[in-house]
Amino acid sequence: MEGDGESFPTLNPLLKLYPSAASSDGAPQWTLYHPTSNQYFKIGWAEFELLSRFHKVDNRDQLIDMVNTETSLSVDEDDLVSLLMFLSENGLLAGTQQMMAEQKSKSFWQKMMHGYLYFTIPLIRPDDFLNRMLPYVRPLFEKRFFLVMMALLCAGIVMTLPRSEEFFNSFTMIFSAEGIILSAIILTCIKFIHEFAHGFMAKIYNVPVPHMGVAFIVLYPVFYTEVTGAWRLGDRRARMRIGLAGIQSELYLATIALILWNFMMPGLGQMICFTIIMISLVGSLFINLNPLMRFDGYYVLSDYSGIENLHAVAIDYARAFIRKTCLGWNEDVPHDYEPAVATKLTLFGLIIMLYRLSLFLGIAILVYHVFMKPLGLFAMIFELVWFIGLPILNEIKTWRDKRENFMHKTRFWLFIGGAGIVLMAFVIPWRGVVHAPAVMHAQQYQSVFAPAPSKIETVNVIQGQSVQKGDVLVSLSSVFLDAEITKQAMMLRGLELQKRREQTNADLFRARETSIDVDIETASKILNGLKAKADNMVVRADFDGQVVDVNDGLSVGQTIGVRDHIMRIITPRDFRITAYVGEDDLKRLQMNAKAVFRSTQTLWGGVDATILLYGDINDDVLDFEILSSLHGGQILSQQDDGQIKPINSIYKVILKLDEDDYNKGHPYIVSGTVKIDVPAQSAILKFAKEAFHIVRRELSFN
Repeated sequence: MEGDGESFPTLNPLLKLYPSAASSDGAPQWTLYHPTSNQYFKIGWAEFELLSRFHKVDNRDQLIDMVNTETSLSVDEDDLVSLLMFLSENGLLAGTQQMMAEQKSKSFWQKMMHGYLYFTIPLIRPDDFLNRMLPYVRPLFEKRFFLVMMALLCAGIVMTLPRSEEFFNSFTMIFSAEGIILSAIILTCIKFIHEFAHGFMAKIYNVPVPHMGVAFIVLYPVFYTEVTGAWRLGDRRARMRIGLAGIQSELYLATIALILWNFMMPGLGQMICFTIIMISLVGSLFINLNPLMRFDGYYVLSDYSGIENLHAVAIDYARAFIRKTCLGWNEDVPHDYEPAVATKLTLFGLIIMLYRLSLFLGIAILVYHVFMKPLGLFAMIFELVWFIGLPILNEIKTWRDKRENFMHKTRFWLFIGGAGIVLMAFVIPWRGVVHAPAVMHAQQYQSVFAPAPSKIETVNVIQGQSVQKGDVLVSLSSVFLDAEITKQAMMLRGLELQKRREQTNADLFRARETSIDVDIETASKILNGLKAKADNMVVRADFDGQVVDVNDGLSVGQTIGVRDHIMRIITPRDFRITAYVGEDDLKRLQMNAKAVFRSTQTLWGGVDATILLYGDINDDVLDFEILSSLHGGQILSQQDDGQIKPINSIYKVILKLDEDDYNKGHPYIVSGTVKIDVPAQSAILKFAKEAFHIVRRELSFN
């Protein structure tokens, strides 16, 4: 114990102490407020009794004796040392501001590295404005007004239900350039109102609002309101009302917009109302009310449960659960809640851990794409190491330091064995397989379309009929094509007549000879092309085959366009499989490798096949639209100049069936997935190769 001659520290003279709501076990609590840093700290009964006597004593022994004598508490030097460390670390002692600044300076590089993740810019000091406007807006936060608005919301929903299809059709208008700009403006206005609602509700309970501004989360701006002073309120319902005020204002906006939508004509007004409704409801329900994020929902849930630092407490319970489950380590959790509450906190903590894992992975991917290379790559690696790697490493270090608590437990060795098996599964090369979207189709097939807008004159075949090469399938006629041929022939004759006339004038003919010849040649090519189309109006079979996929509505006298399908001719017993793979999978393929094709209509089994050939040039156009994402397929595609083109690089693989007669009687084309055998490769090695490829590409070493 320190001697009595030691100088006893003095509290910061600016500190203020407020009574707070009791803890979940009924113990009294107080809130300690530091005005300089605008920070609030929750303290318990023992800390309160010690702090209230700081000015009465000269040393530690006197303080401990005074508390133990004047109260029913029993404190010791460890309690006092912990309190002094807490006060010193947070700058709550007189003369500690410099020490606090030095501590903050130590984290300079951390702030530099993470500054782009989250930083705030205070913009206004709204306290005076809020005080002046409060009498006018106070009625909006009363219970009667809330009930009226909820009744109107129900009425608006009832009015909109019969027009729900019309209502949701407004969604498509948002994706125009004007819609995107308008949505951004509406979002800004809604969030502006949201934050001022927090401010007005805080002023109703006499909580100061020192500033409002913009916070940047991964460079994405969001408004914020500084209402930390709400923690000085002893009534947790008041704190919950402050936390819910923003969501309440957005519900009001959505209600008004929903009512107005029903009375507006289709157009800009309805689109504005729809946008307000979607932003307000989606933002409130999925973002602001999400307790897994430190937004309004988290603070409301914390106040409702009466648990301070809810995330930290839940994670403590989840960490203890993981240690007990995996290692058999029965450690004491630094919190004392009822078993039912502890179980809920454990589950909540596990959900938070999974959510944060996915969130940090998302942030890492986001910074990778936001920043230019190679900075984005380095930022992603740093985020993965800092937010995911280091916490896992620190937990492993804790296990190592406390290994005497569980090394002898059977559960620990079972966990080690299970982890080893999982690791071996990633290290050992298992059977290699490449999965690729594919179609099984006839090797030879002829798709019959009209060469021009036409009328059907004769149909000479039926579904399933066998045909010989050169047989007439269908005869067409086109008044449009005939008119174009007549028009082009007249133009050609006119150009030839003009050339003959100009030949009588030598000077004029020499000046115009080249251009008139080009015009005649161009007109002649166009006319020949039109005549070729006219010759194709009698459609013939290109090979011996079978008629399939005849248009159900095909009839004599019917008018069809150039994109209207008429029929197909296939070779029924000569089928192939065409698959598409990515660049990385292409490198693993081998000629004559075995494969299995399974159609989308079957749950198990498949058709055996063998790789016949594949190329190293990517396909710019997708041959089979059934595989395109535009038609429900697996290959991400887009429409461009009337063609379906894959967005990513893909490579065609042709496979032959091991059973020649398998497809007898089957459709000419079947979509599915092909599973191709490739050399075995461990998952870790595959991941390492892909990571190296990304690094090399980003650093431009290739």
